Amino acid sequence: MKLTTVLAALMLAAAMAFAACGDDDDDDGGNGGGGQADTPAGPAQLTITETAQGLEVEGTPAPGVTEVTLQNDGKKPATAQLIRAAGGQSRNEVEKIYAGAGEGEPIPEWFRADGGPGTTAPGDSSTVTIELEEGTYYAVNDEDEPEVSSGFEVSGDAGDAELPETDASVTAEDYSFEASGLQAGDNQISFENAGEEPHHILALPIVPGSTIEDAERFLKTEKGTPAVNFEKGAFTTVIDGGKSMVIDVALQKGDYALVCFISDRAGGKSHFDKGMISEATVE
Repeated sequence: MKLTTVLAALMLAAAMAFAACGDDDDDDGGNGGGGQADTPAGPAQLTITETAQGLEVEGTPAPGVTEVTLQNDGKKPATAQLIRAAGGQSRNEVEKIYAGAGEGEPIPEWFRADGGPGTTAPGDSSTVTIELEEGTYYAVNDEDEPEVSSGFEVSGDAGDAELPETDASVTAEDYSFEASGLQAGDNQISFENAGEEPHHILALPIVPGSTIEDAERFLKTEKGTPAVNFEKGAFTTVIDGGKSMVIDVALQKGDYALVCFISDRAGGKSHFDKGMISEATVE
Protein backbone atom coordinates (compact mmCIF):
# COMPACT_ATOMS: atom_id res chain seq x y z
CA MET A 1 0.00 0.00 0.00
CA LYS A 2 1.45 3.37 -0.97
CA LEU A 3 2.24 5.78 1.81
CA THR A 4 3.45 2.92 3.97
CA THR A 5 7.13 2.95 3.04
CA VAL A 6 9.59 5.87 3.39
CA LEU A 7 7.41 7.51 6.00
CA ALA A 8 5.88 4.46 4.95
CA ALA A 9 5.85 4.89 1.15
CA LEU A 10 5.69 8.48 -0.06
CA MET A 11 4.52 11.14 -2.41
CA LEU A 12 4.73 13.76 -5.50
CA ALA A 13 5.08 16.45 -7.94
CA ALA A 14 6.71 19.75 -8.94
CA ALA A 15 6.14 23.43 -8.45
CA MET A 16 5.61 26.92 -9.75
CA ALA A 17 5.34 29.65 -7.20
CA PHE A 18 5.21 33.28 -6.42
CA ALA A 19 5.30 34.80 -2.95
CA ALA A 20 2.58 37.08 -1.74
CA CYS A 21 4.02 40.53 -1.49
CA GLY A 22 3.54 43.86 -0.08
CA ASP A 23 3.79 45.50 3.29
CA ASP A 24 2.54 49.07 2.93
CA ASP A 25 4.18 51.15 5.63
CA ASP A 26 3.00 54.53 4.36
CA ASP A 27 1.12 56.69 6.87
CA ASP A 28 -1.41 58.83 5.03
CA GLY A 29 -1.63 61.24 7.98
CA GLY A 30 -5.27 62.11 7.30
CA ASN A 31 -8.33 62.27 9.57
CA GLY A 32 -6.73 62.98 12.91
CA GLY A 33 -3.24 61.92 11.89
CA GLY A 34 -3.88 58.14 12.05
CA GLY A 35 -2.48 56.05 9.22
CA GLN A 36 -4.50 53.21 7.73
CA ALA A 37 -3.62 49.76 9.03
CA ASP A 38 -1.88 47.47 6.57
CA THR A 39 -4.07 44.87 4.95
CA PRO A 40 -2.57 41.43 5.66
CA ALA A 41 -1.30 39.74 2.55
CA GLY A 42 -3.04 36.51 1.52
CA PRO A 43 -1.31 33.15 1.29
CA ALA A 44 1.49 32.68 -1.21
CA GLN A 45 0.62 30.53 -4.22
CA LEU A 46 2.54 27.42 -5.27
CA THR A 47 1.46 25.42 -8.31
CA ILE A 48 2.74 21.89 -8.88
CA THR A 49 2.24 20.43 -12.34
CA GLU A 50 2.39 16.80 -13.36
CA THR A 51 2.99 16.49 -17.11
CA ALA A 52 3.75 13.73 -19.58
CA GLN A 53 7.39 14.80 -19.38
CA GLY A 54 7.51 14.60 -15.59
CA LEU A 55 7.36 17.09 -12.76
CA GLU A 56 7.69 20.80 -13.42
CA VAL A 57 8.91 23.30 -10.83
CA GLU A 58 8.70 27.02 -11.45
CA GLY A 59 9.24 29.98 -9.17
CA THR A 60 10.53 30.48 -5.64
CA PRO A 61 8.06 30.84 -2.74
CA ALA A 62 8.75 32.70 0.47
CA PRO A 63 8.33 31.13 3.93
CA GLY A 64 4.85 31.23 5.41
CA VAL A 65 1.31 30.10 4.71
CA THR A 66 1.02 28.89 1.14
CA GLU A 67 -1.79 27.53 -1.02
CA VAL A 68 -0.30 24.54 -2.84
CA THR A 69 -2.18 23.43 -5.95
CA LEU A 70 -1.52 20.23 -7.84
CA GLN A 71 -2.53 20.40 -11.50
CA ASN A 72 -2.46 16.91 -12.97
CA ASP A 73 -1.93 17.19 -16.71
CA GLY A 74 -0.69 13.61 -16.88
CA LYS A 75 -2.58 10.45 -17.75
CA LYS A 76 -2.47 8.78 -14.31
CA PRO A 77 -3.45 9.83 -10.79
CA ALA A 78 -0.78 11.85 -8.98
CA THR A 79 -0.04 13.17 -5.51
CA ALA A 80 2.16 16.03 -4.34
CA GLN A 81 4.14 15.23 -1.21
CA LEU A 82 6.47 18.04 -0.23
CA ILE A 83 9.76 16.92 1.33
CA ARG A 84 11.98 19.47 3.06
CA ALA A 85 15.67 18.52 3.11
CA ALA A 86 16.60 20.07 6.45
CA GLY A 87 20.32 19.99 5.66
CA GLY A 88 20.03 21.08 2.02
CA GLN A 89 20.48 17.52 0.74
CA SER A 90 20.49 16.90 -3.00
CA ARG A 91 17.82 15.41 -5.21
CA ASN A 92 19.99 12.31 -5.54
CA GLU A 93 19.99 11.88 -1.75
CA VAL A 94 16.20 12.16 -1.65
CA GLU A 95 15.91 9.58 -4.44
CA LYS A 96 18.18 7.22 -2.48
CA ILE A 97 15.78 7.38 0.48
CA TYR A 98 12.94 6.25 -1.76
CA ALA A 99 15.02 3.60 -3.54
CA GLY A 100 16.17 2.05 -0.27
CA ALA A 101 12.95 2.44 1.67
CA GLY A 102 11.04 -0.47 3.05
CA GLU A 103 8.08 -0.58 5.38
CA GLY A 104 9.29 -0.05 8.93
CA GLU A 105 12.72 1.24 7.88
CA PRO A 106 14.11 4.26 9.77
CA ILE A 107 13.90 7.71 8.16
CA PRO A 108 16.77 10.20 8.59
CA GLU A 109 16.11 13.33 10.64
CA TRP A 110 16.83 15.64 7.70
CA PHE A 111 13.99 14.12 5.64
CA ARG A 112 10.94 16.18 6.70
CA ALA A 113 7.37 15.67 5.46
CA ASP A 114 5.53 18.97 4.99
CA GLY A 115 2.28 17.70 3.45
CA GLY A 116 0.87 18.60 0.05
CA PRO A 117 -2.10 17.72 -2.19
CA GLY A 118 -3.29 14.12 -2.06
CA THR A 119 -4.36 11.84 -4.90
CA THR A 120 -5.55 13.89 -7.89
CA ALA A 121 -7.14 12.37 -10.98
CA PRO A 122 -5.86 13.14 -14.49
CA GLY A 123 -7.20 16.47 -15.70
CA ASP A 124 -8.13 17.59 -12.18
CA SER A 125 -6.50 19.85 -9.62
CA SER A 126 -6.48 19.91 -5.82
CA THR A 127 -5.32 22.48 -3.29
CA VAL A 128 -4.11 22.38 0.32
CA THR A 129 -2.98 25.25 2.54
CA ILE A 130 0.21 24.68 4.52
CA GLU A 131 2.99 26.66 6.16
CA LEU A 132 6.36 26.33 4.45
CA GLU A 133 9.63 26.83 6.29
CA GLU A 134 12.79 28.29 4.86
CA GLY A 135 14.89 25.63 3.17
CA THR A 136 15.33 23.23 0.27
CA TYR A 137 12.23 21.37 -0.93
CA TYR A 138 11.40 18.56 -3.31
CA ALA A 139 8.02 17.38 -4.57
CA VAL A 140 7.43 13.67 -5.02
CA ASN A 141 4.79 11.76 -6.97
CA ASP A 142 4.52 8.28 -5.43
CA GLU A 143 1.38 7.07 -7.17
CA ASP A 144 3.48 4.56 -9.13
CA GLU A 145 7.27 4.61 -9.13
CA PRO A 146 8.38 7.56 -6.96
CA GLU A 147 9.20 10.58 -9.11
CA VAL A 148 11.25 13.31 -7.42
CA SER A 149 11.19 16.86 -8.75
CA SER A 150 14.11 19.22 -9.04
CA GLY A 151 14.79 21.05 -5.80
CA PHE A 152 13.44 24.52 -5.11
CA GLU A 153 14.27 26.99 -2.39
CA VAL A 154 11.86 28.61 0.03
CA SER A 155 13.52 31.83 1.12
CA GLY A 156 13.04 35.53 1.74
CA ASP A 157 10.82 37.50 4.09
CA ALA A 158 8.07 35.44 5.68
CA GLY A 159 4.49 36.36 4.85
CA ASP A 160 1.96 37.26 7.55
CA ALA A 161 -0.98 35.14 6.34
CA GLU A 162 -2.45 32.58 8.72
CA LEU A 163 -3.96 29.18 8.10
CA PRO A 164 -7.72 29.56 7.51
CA GLU A 165 -10.11 28.67 10.30
CA THR A 166 -12.36 25.70 9.57
CA ASP A 167 -15.48 24.15 11.08
CA ALA A 168 -14.06 20.64 10.79
CA SER A 169 -10.82 19.29 12.21
CA VAL A 170 -8.81 16.09 12.60
CA THR A 171 -5.98 16.00 15.13
CA ALA A 172 -3.42 13.21 15.08
CA GLU A 173 -1.63 12.18 18.27
CA ASP A 174 0.84 9.37 18.91
CA TYR A 175 -1.22 7.09 18.33
CA SER A 176 -4.85 8.14 17.84
CA PHE A 177 -7.10 10.58 16.00
CA GLU A 178 -9.70 13.03 17.29
CA ALA A 179 -12.20 14.42 14.77
CA SER A 180 -14.95 17.02 15.02
CA GLY A 181 -17.33 18.89 12.73
CA LEU A 182 -17.21 16.44 9.80
CA GLN A 183 -20.18 16.87 7.47
CA ALA A 184 -21.48 14.97 4.46
CA GLY A 185 -20.39 16.65 1.24
CA ASP A 186 -17.45 18.96 0.69
CA ASN A 187 -15.42 19.74 3.82
CA GLN A 188 -12.55 22.11 4.51
CA ILE A 189 -10.67 20.33 7.31
CA SER A 190 -7.80 21.42 9.53
CA PHE A 191 -5.44 18.44 9.85
CA GLU A 192 -3.05 18.94 12.76
CA ASN A 193 -0.25 16.59 13.80
CA ALA A 194 -0.01 17.22 17.54
CA GLY A 195 2.30 14.24 18.03
CA GLU A 196 6.03 13.86 17.59
CA GLU A 197 5.94 11.23 14.84
CA PRO A 198 4.90 11.72 11.18
CA HIS A 199 1.26 10.93 10.39
CA HIS A 200 -1.22 10.84 7.53
CA ILE A 201 -4.94 10.07 7.36
CA LEU A 202 -6.69 7.27 5.56
CA ALA A 203 -10.38 8.00 6.08
CA LEU A 204 -12.23 4.82 5.12
CA PRO A 205 -16.05 4.55 5.21
CA ILE A 206 -17.13 1.67 7.43
CA VAL A 207 -19.48 -0.61 5.50
CA PRO A 208 -23.05 -0.41 6.90
CA GLY A 209 -23.59 -3.25 9.34
CA SER A 210 -19.89 -3.37 10.27
CA THR A 211 -18.18 -1.83 13.30
CA ILE A 212 -14.84 -0.16 13.94
CA GLU A 213 -13.71 -3.49 15.46
CA ASP A 214 -14.66 -5.24 12.21
CA ALA A 215 -12.70 -2.63 10.27
CA GLU A 216 -9.62 -3.11 12.44
CA ARG A 217 -9.85 -6.88 12.15
CA PHE A 218 -10.16 -6.75 8.36
CA LEU A 219 -7.26 -4.32 7.95
CA LYS A 220 -5.07 -6.58 10.10
CA THR A 221 -5.96 -9.86 8.41
CA GLU A 222 -7.17 -8.80 4.93
CA LYS A 223 -9.50 -11.78 5.20
CA GLY A 224 -13.26 -12.06 4.95
CA THR A 225 -15.79 -9.54 3.68
CA PRO A 226 -14.27 -6.02 3.56
CA ALA A 227 -15.54 -3.90 6.45
CA VAL A 228 -14.32 -0.64 4.85
CA ASN A 229 -14.78 0.92 1.43
CA PHE A 230 -11.40 1.77 -0.11
CA GLU A 231 -12.87 3.21 -3.32
CA LYS A 232 -14.71 5.95 -1.40
CA GLY A 233 -11.88 6.62 1.03
CA ALA A 234 -10.03 9.90 1.43
CA PHE A 235 -6.24 9.97 1.66
CA THR A 236 -3.83 12.70 2.74
CA THR A 237 -0.12 13.16 2.34
CA VAL A 238 2.19 12.99 5.38
CA ILE A 239 2.98 15.77 7.84
CA ASP A 240 5.63 15.70 10.52
CA GLY A 241 4.97 16.37 14.20
CA GLY A 242 3.99 19.96 14.97
CA LYS A 243 2.73 20.60 11.43
CA SER A 244 -0.77 21.45 10.18
CA MET A 245 -2.48 21.78 6.82
CA VAL A 246 -5.97 22.64 5.62
CA ILE A 247 -7.41 20.17 3.14
CA ASP A 248 -10.56 19.93 1.02
CA VAL A 249 -12.23 16.52 1.35
CA ALA A 250 -15.57 15.16 0.12
CA LEU A 251 -17.17 12.76 2.62
CA GLN A 252 -20.34 10.70 2.75
CA LYS A 253 -22.70 10.42 5.70
CA GLY A 254 -21.86 7.60 8.08
CA ASP A 255 -19.04 6.20 10.19
CA TYR A 256 -15.41 6.25 9.11
CA ALA A 257 -12.25 4.49 10.25
CA LEU A 258 -9.37 6.97 10.50
CA VAL A 259 -6.10 5.07 10.08
CA CYS A 260 -2.38 5.86 9.91
CA PHE A 261 0.01 3.34 8.35
CA ILE A 262 3.15 5.44 8.78
CA SER A 263 5.95 4.12 11.01
CA ASP A 264 7.91 6.06 13.61
CA ARG A 265 10.91 7.96 12.30
CA ALA A 266 13.09 5.38 14.06
CA GLY A 267 11.34 2.59 12.15
CA GLY A 268 9.48 -0.41 13.48
CA LYS A 269 5.81 -1.28 13.42
CA SER A 270 3.28 0.87 11.60
CA HIS A 271 1.14 3.21 13.66
CA PHE A 272 -1.88 1.07 12.77
CA ASP A 273 -0.13 -1.87 14.40
CA LYS A 274 0.32 0.35 17.46
CA GLY A 275 -3.43 0.91 17.61
CA MET A 276 -3.75 4.09 15.51
CA ILE A 277 -7.28 3.55 14.22
CA SER A 278 -10.14 5.73 15.45
CA GLU A 279 -13.81 6.02 14.59
CA ALA A 280 -15.30 9.28 13.31
CA THR A 281 -18.91 10.06 12.44
CA VAL A 282 -19.83 12.20 9.44
CA GLU A 283 -23.19 13.86 10.06
